[in-house]
This record gives sequence, C-alpha cells and structure tokens, in this order.
Amino acid sequence: MNAVTAETLTPTRPSALRNETGPRGTILCVDDERNILNALNRLLRRAGHTILTAESGAEGLELLAEHDVDIVISDMRMPQMNGDELLRHVAERSPDTVRILLTGFSDLESTIKAVNDGKIYRYISKPWDDDELRTCIAEVLKLKLLERERAEMAALIEQQNSELKQLNERLEEKVEARTQQLRDAYQETISVFSQMIELRENSATGHGRRIARLARETGRLIGLRSRELQDVYFAALLHDIGKLGMDSELLAKPENRLTEAERENLRKHVLIGPGLLVSVPLLEGACKIIRAHHERYDGSGYPDGLAGQDIPLGARIVGALNDFDGLVTGTLTGTRHSRSQALSYIEARAGSHYDPNVVRTLKSVVRLDKEKEETTSDLTLTTDLLVGGMTLLRDVRTDTGMIVLAAGTELNDALVAKLRQFESDLEDKLELHVRVSRNMR
Repeated sequence: MNAVTAETLTPTRPSALRNETGPRGTILCVDDERNILNALNRLLRRAGHTILTAESGAEGLELLAEHDVDIVISDMRMPQMNGDELLRHVAERSPDTVRILLTGFSDLESTIKAVNDGKIYRYISKPWDDDELRTCIAEVLKLKLLERERAEMAALIEQQNSELKQLNERLEEKVEARTQQLRDAYQETISVFSQMIELRENSATGHGRRIARLARETGRLIGLRSRELQDVYFAALLHDIGKLGMDSELLAKPENRLTEAERENLRKHVLIGPGLLVSVPLLEGACKIIRAHHERYDGSGYPDGLAGQDIPLGARIVGALNDFDGLVTGTLTGTRHSRSQALSYIEARAGSHYDPNVVRTLKSVVRLDKEKEETTSDLTLTTDLLVGGMTLLRDVRTDTGMIVLAAGTELNDALVAKLRQFESDLEDKLELHVRVSRNMR
C-alpha cells in the first residue's frame, strides 16, 4: 500500500483565499486506486487547491485529524472501509467538511440512501465529467466561504454589541455619578433654603429637617422607590418655602388662632412655593408634594380639594408629619404636646384628615425614633472632639447671627473640617451642643 501524501501549493490557509477562478480550499481525495487519486490531483490542483490523498478510509481519517479539510471526495467501493462508512465518520468528526461520493452505476441504490440519510452532500458517477466536478467543487467552496464570512460577520456584530453594551453601561455609570453630584449640590442648596425658611418663620429650629428625616423613613417603610424618597425628602425640607415673603406676625400665630382672612392668606403658600421652584427640573416631583401637603384624606383640605388616593402619597406623608411636628412644637395649636399626645391626635383623625396606612407607619417610625434617642446622650464638645455621626442640637452661627450649620445637621468628616476652619477664622474656641450615640462614646 502506498504511503499517504499531501501536496500543499500555498503556505497560506487556502480556505481564506480567493483567486480568479473562485475560492480555493483543502480537498481530501480517498480511493484505493492510485491512478484515480493522480487524476483527481492533476485536475483539482490546477485551480489552486491544496490536495491531500489517501488510499484507504483509515488513512483518510488520519489526514482529517491533522488538517483543516474543506471537502472530502471518496470512492464508494474500497476494502475494509467503504466510502459510505468513511463519510459517516467524517460527518461525526468534522460536520463542516463537505462530503462527496464517487460511485459507479451498480452502487447507485446505496448511494441514494447515503444522500437521503444526510451523510453526503452530493454523489458523482464514475467516470466523472471534469467540468462537472470542477463546478461542483467551486460551488461548494463559494457556499463555505459565504458561510464563513457570515459567521465572522455575526461574531463581529456580537463583539461590537458587547462593546456597545459595555460603553452604554460605562456611560450610564458616568451619568448616574454626575446626576448624584447634581443631587448632592441641590441638597446643599436646599438645606440652606430650609434654614432660611425656619429663620423666617421664627419657629422651632429644625422643623423642616425633622419632618424630612421622618418622612424619608416613613416612605421607605411604605415602599417608595429611591427617586420618590428623594422627592419626599426635598419636599419636606421646602414645604413652607412659600411663606418666605409673608408677614412675620402672621407666621408667628398658631394656626388655630388665625382669622379667616389670615388663614386664607397663609394658605397661599402652597401655591407660591411650587411657583418659586418651577424652574428646577429636579424638584418637579417635590413641587407636586408641596402643593398638596395640606390636602385632607376626606377632601376637606386645600388648595384643590383632593381626596384619598388622588393626593400624592408623598403629600400624605409630609402633611401628617407637618401636623405631628406642629403639635409637638406648639406651632399648630399654641400648646406643646408630648409625642404620644401628638400621635393620639393624628391617629384620631386617620381616615378623615390623614391616610390610615400613613398613620400606622408613622406611629412605627416615631416609636423607633424615640428608641433611638434613648440610646443617645447630649454633650457639649470642642471641635477637636467632634466625629462623623454626631448630630448638632443648636445652630452654629456667625457673629452677625448667620447660620453656618443648623441644628439637626448630622456631622460627617467634611462638616467637621468646616467647623474647625470656622473656629480658626474666628480665632476663638467653639463649644458645640451635639447628640452622640452611646456606642460612640
């Protein structure tokens, strides 16, 4: 038996190349007659193909394992392993390799069965027609080239889509980071506005911040999403911004002692406030809450007479807490109430003034807040002893009375550094009243 031979006509992978007669490929010819192999070799190498030859099925499978083969052409009748069996092995080991069977008339029935079983692409009768065989080979290689290009294009598209997805994710991260920076900047500005509101109202210091803190926690327990919690927090800080231009004597009166004319004048603040903030896109949601925070669950509130679920949930939360804090500080009735008394007042009006679900959640939040206070201590400290996590109990002011940091502010490292710088600028020692968690001492 003659040895297996391989004739390579180009060092570059033929399946990736084209020439004037069409794409070139690697073709494995298997026949037990050397003169047949020589004839196939002469015919096909003229088109620039790489030709591998083997004189048995076993030798053909060895070459298949060593080379990337585009087409296998096999004789049907061979000893030990016929063409049908060989091509079945080729289909299992290299499904992308196209299989062509050379067959005589007497093998036609078994050849047709092989075609129907899907083991071969095509059969060519012996003796073959050279033009027919060349055309068949060219068509096969063109199809394989198109399939390869399609696969490469699909892989490229997948890669580009992956890169685009990563780019979008990075862009979203940058946008979110920038948005958070803007939110932080807005929050600082809003905190300043809140301090101005409290100074203008001559009310108990920290009213807006107390409501904001409790409103955010109430909203969280109810299940508000992050953006909705932000709207509630900002609205609570700014809910009385519409009072900035109102008469000081009017603002100093408890609400239950106002005349009807004074009450009507005061009620305008829920319309003025959103008007002042309308040009700030980030506060659009907060403006809706500010406008509706004096609506009542039974429809008896103002300015639009909304009722029940038509009142924005954030407004139902801020409205209940606004009254709760007003009862505790005495601004609502002129008499200070304990927390339990204020809660009883709110609970008695659940379903009429207030959303019952909000009231139930508010009771839990107030109870937890009281428990938190019981685990804290009030201290007077110099700035060198301040650490993040402490809460200011009194405003820090300039000599002219301007608030540097307002009571209720929770300190962080940056704010502690600002207080120390402020102390250095004053050239005087500050003593600050703070609330400290007992596990911080």
